[in-house]
Amino acid sequence: MPQAHIGGELSVYPTFDYEAALDGKFMIYGGEFDANLATFSAGLVNTNDGRLTGFQTSLLFSTPNLAKPLPLHSGFVRGGEGVASDVFSFNYKNWWD
Repeated sequence: MPQAHIGGELSVYPTFDYEAALDGKFMIYGGEFDANLATFSAGLVNTNDGRLTGFQTSLLFSTPNLAKPLPLHSGFVRGGEGVASDVFSFNYKNWWD
C-alpha cells in the first residue's frame, strides 16, 4: 500500500567526537511499537568498531495503511554504515568567548 512518512531521530553518544560516533559500521539493538499512524522505536547503538555505545530513539508518522489494522510491537537488530556530515554545528566553547 502506498504511504507517506515523516519523522525524526535522536541519537546520544558518550563522546564529543561526533565523527567517531557516526562514521563507519553500526548495529542497533532495540524494539519498536507501531500504532499504525505513528511508530516509536528505541535502542542501543553500537558503533566505532564496538568502542562506543549510544542510545537512539525515533518517531515516525505515516499515512493510514489498510494492511496494518492492529498495533504491532517487535524487537529488532539493524545494521548499516554511516558517514558523519556537518549540516549544522554549535560549538558551546566559542559561544561565551
